Amino acid sequence: MSRRATTALMGALLAGSAGRLAAQDPASRAQVRQLVERIARTTDRHDLDGLAREYRPHGPACTLLPAAPATARDLAYGFIVERIGELTRKTPDLLRALECFSGFATSRPDWPMAWEGLGLTRLALTRKGAIARPGPLQPIGTIFVQGAVAAFIRALELDPAYADAALALPAAVAETYRVPIPLMAAREALRLTASTPPGQLPAVLLARAYYERDTGSRDSTPVLLQRFLAAGGDSALGYLGLAREAFAAGDSAAGQRYYALGRARAGRTRAGRAAYREHIAWIASPEELAAFDSLRSSAVDSALEQFWARRDAESGHAEGARLAEHFRRYDYAAAHFIVPVRYPPGTPSREFLTSEAVSGVPDTATRVLDRLYGDSTGEGSILNLRPTDVSVAFDPRAPVYLRYGPPDNRFGRYWAYYRGSGNLYLLVVPRNAELFGDLCDLDLAYCGSPSVERRLSQKHDLDAMWQRAHTTDEYLVRYRKPLQPVLQIYAVHAAPGRPGGRILIVFAIRGDRLAPRPLDSTSTRVAYDLRVHVVSMMHGARVDQDTIQRFMSPRPLRDGEFMSGKLELPARPGRQNVRVVLDQPGSAGSRAAGYSPELAGERGTVVKLDGLLVPSPAGDSLSMSDIVLGREGQGESWESPTGPVSLNPLNLYPVGGEVPVYYEVSGLVPGTEYRTQVTIRRAGVAEDRHAVTIGFRETATSAAQAFRRTVSLAGLSPGSYVVAVSIQAVEGGVAVARGSTINVAGSK
Repeated sequence: MSRRATTALMGALLAGSAGRLAAQDPASRAQVRQLVERIARTTDRHDLDGLAREYRPHGPACTLLPAAPATARDLAYGFIVERIGELTRKTPDLLRALECFSGFATSRPDWPMAWEGLGLTRLALTRKGAIARPGPLQPIGTIFVQGAVAAFIRALELDPAYADAALALPAAVAETYRVPIPLMAAREALRLTASTPPGQLPAVLLARAYYERDTGSRDSTPVLLQRFLAAGGDSALGYLGLAREAFAAGDSAAGQRYYALGRARAGRTRAGRAAYREHIAWIASPEELAAFDSLRSSAVDSALEQFWARRDAESGHAEGARLAEHFRRYDYAAAHFIVPVRYPPGTPSREFLTSEAVSGVPDTATRVLDRLYGDSTGEGSILNLRPTDVSVAFDPRAPVYLRYGPPDNRFGRYWAYYRGSGNLYLLVVPRNAELFGDLCDLDLAYCGSPSVERRLSQKHDLDAMWQRAHTTDEYLVRYRKPLQPVLQIYAVHAAPGRPGGRILIVFAIRGDRLAPRPLDSTSTRVAYDLRVHVVSMMHGARVDQDTIQRFMSPRPLRDGEFMSGKLELPARPGRQNVRVVLDQPGSAGSRAAGYSPELAGERGTVVKLDGLLVPSPAGDSLSMSDIVLGREGQGESWESPTGPVSLNPLNLYPVGGEVPVYYEVSGLVPGTEYRTQVTIRRAGVAEDRHAVTIGFRETATSAAQAFRRTVSLAGLSPGSYVVAVSIQAVEGGVAVARGSTINVAGSK
């Protein structure tokens, strides 16, 4: 609670030395404002002690059941002691103030100031970490912060125009989780202020917008947020809230627009920057958060824009998709993964907190305690949250869900994300939950009774999985039927007379994974339409290229038959991350509910390639393209600057066959002799003793040249191999090298 609010409270409390308090009388409050301001500014303990002696009750007023009706002086004494406790940070002083306010509220339950003081004291005790004990005004199983919320609500019920209570209530609610019943009551209390001056304050309007949203009345939330903006509220907070509502309503365009408006203002205020930081902190890496914290205010907007653009490009999604998905995940987590009650740091365990409360209480009270402290489902409990959690408002499932989305499988307390060699098995449900299933149900490697060494290794693996799940994120483009193409991406020099470079994409897709479209009803002729969407990201700048190719066939392809093709696109020189999205148009996706992942479409796939280096012929330094590997007789070729180059869409070579190799080199010095080496080694073997190396020398005739070689596979057994080419001046200098992987299998 701010000093200004406390000042107003003291003005009302000290309006008279005795008698019934005129809590709604502005004139009486103004009479004592000078004294109140003195108390609000006072940090001298001796001065406050003198005031406490002056206003100390002569009778047993500071008791739960005072013998005589409490007076304004009694209430004033309670605020003085509360101020002393605020300065000294001593629990006995705050408990003494609590006794005074509790007694006053019992004696004069219609005085709003009594409930205000009771709420302030309970809030101070909450921040002090004090443990609440049951009493007439402190229900069994509740904690101080819940009692504070209830006291502020009661003050507003008595006086809806009471600004200090209207401002204090959101501050108290912010100290606790959104327990359904208290939050509903807080919403109803703030609704009472709608036609009063306090109801037009930005802080009250913002709190009302949040409470309406979190209690299911979302239609009112955008209206209140617009009123919050009109009242001069922090525009970054207002637009961020409007973005969430727009996305929840399915209006992604409006959501993007509101988010951008708030993002542009996020660096102007501390609250705005903190709100946007918290928004990205759920999925940002530690390095990204550190970089964000070091930004100048003017750079916050562009940093946030690049943050989401980078994730869209890395996953192959359209611009804005990852932001929309984040809002969807956040709303789902807010509805399903909230822990009901917040406890201050260092709060003891449930058994210690409730040992007195549960002795001899009926089953109904025990169920209330389970509701507050957690039960066998693990939905709400006192948790030792991981240090990587950004907020204690969510249980351990939420951080994982926000980063990785719905799990692929769930057994017992574990969630599983299947990612080939990088599977994630995460313990996300509290350990006190007794649920069917365990790690053995997810992976046979965790079955049985492992040795001590194996157990330690498994613990290390699980800890690494947990760390990865809390420092990385993903939003996969999923299809109901993945195409699983064989795809090769080559970066080559620009065509003569054109700037930049080029990307050559060669692919092959099995016919049984494609859906044919009949061309007419009188023949077996069919068409296969394939959309190829290429996204490249370099230095924060994204470039999209989209095309649709149509393949004709006299009949539908059979199992074992492939549809192959190629695509040549202009590219920016430099190192970049590339995503190739292949899908069949017309197979619309569907958003599934619950734990089912969102589907981008019926048939498709995304191929990722990080670090693709597109060469630039403009520089003087030695530069080399990717090596393009082909195979004669495969029906696909590419028109290079020096003529047709055979391709091999399946990337499959027979034992004893030959590999045509094409590559381009720029930055050559005419007349200089260069040494070239071609090496074939086993893939995945860094030091292959059986690697074959062929070397030769030749003199450059121009600054940029294209070379063709033929490599024999004689003597190689079936398997995967890397064909690498390196070139360097004979007299020394920097060498450049490129490599491509081939698969050797079968016979000619």
